[in-house]
Amino acid sequence: MEQTLKLACWGDSEALANAVLAEIVTELGRPITARGFNDLYIVKRFADVMTAVEANTGAALIVGNSEAEVGRLQAENGKAHR
Repeated sequence: MEQTLKLACWGDSEALANAVLAEIVTELGRPITARGFNDLYIVKRFADVMTAVEANTGAALIVGNSEAEVGRLQAENGKAHR
């Protein structure tokens, strides 16, 4: 998390996004660094990155914030999302 905060202070939104997404993927059981995440997914659209992350981790990710999407994913995963 400290690395994420440092990136936020630098103002590099792509680096910050990669750090946050790397933390999420690591928490889903596929350890990866922000640099590694960047190397794998550079120049890809966000939706394509999310599809690849879902395929690599086996976890359904919330891409939108609609209640219908959250409900679908909660049912799919058998648990509530925070």
